[in-house]
Amino acid sequence: MKNFYLIPIFFLLFSVTVSITGKASQVFTDELGRKVTLEKNPERIVSLAPNVTEILFALGLGDKIVGVTNFCNFPEEAKSKEKVGMLLNPSLEKIISLKPDLIIWNTEGENKQTFLKLSELGLKIFIISPQRIETIFDSIINIGNICGKNKNAEELVAGMKKKLNFLKKQLNGVKKTKVLFLLDLKPLISVSKNSFHGELIEFAKGENIENSSPDRYPKISMEEIVNKEPEVIIVSNHREDFKKLFNEFKNNPAVKATPAYRNNRIFEIESDLADRLSPRIVDGLDKLARIIHPEAWKTLNPKFKILNPKQ
Repeated sequence: MKNFYLIPIFFLLFSVTVSITGKASQVFTDELGRKVTLEKNPERIVSLAPNVTEILFALGLGDKIVGVTNFCNFPEEAKSKEKVGMLLNPSLEKIISLKPDLIIWNTEGENKQTFLKLSELGLKIFIISPQRIETIFDSIINIGNICGKNKNAEELVAGMKKKLNFLKKQLNGVKKTKVLFLLDLKPLISVSKNSFHGELIEFAKGENIENSSPDRYPKISMEEIVNKEPEVIIVSNHREDFKKLFNEFKNNPAVKATPAYRNNRIFEIESDLADRLSPRIVDGLDKLARIIHPEAWKTLNPKFKILNPKQ
């Protein structure tokens, strides 16, 4: 998807200024280089992306959220928040009616026309643009800074990094396994090394069979699946008709010809865990690693949890 600007900036800078009335203001720079000035910590936040909503709740800002998209489904409390419409087409009227003092947006869910209209009305919009695991750390810190939850953000990032270090040690020494990751089954959409999914597969000691594709999310064919002989196939479950499509896929003659089918290694994975750059992405990586390398957990299977949205 296209971003509003060409070069994202991943480190939030801020300075303090004094207005004519003498009230201190903070000027923040979002991840696209835009300046956002706030007189105080936001009290009425509208989230325009599911990963933003998860970050806000994980930072203890659930009570400050007044609106979310129809796709914001985690944690459970998010489902009871006022809905402002679809991710790519939020309702301008609904957002305005909620009187937000801050709107937080993700470039992956952009709607430039709505963005411009909201900006013209003087509404404060802070944009994040995470593309990799490291940059979701930046986004969490940035949201924590602009919302007055710096310490919470630092602690959350530290917990995520701790789990990543644990996974790295757990996977040390395992041999790479050929992996096909599918974002969709109709059409068949995979992931390349240019996507954060590719980064997850690499971290989990998988050999992504679509690594060489120039496209971030390449469309592939059944013939290609047969020729590249994946040892593990993982499919993101995000469609209402997923069960039907997944069964059809597994019973396709081309899929039955793969090592993954012969060794009963075709799996589904929850889309919200694997496809959403939120604090739970480390849990998605954990699950991905266990699917690809179950042998790494034969002697150790810890109950490792780092997130509590109510904290």
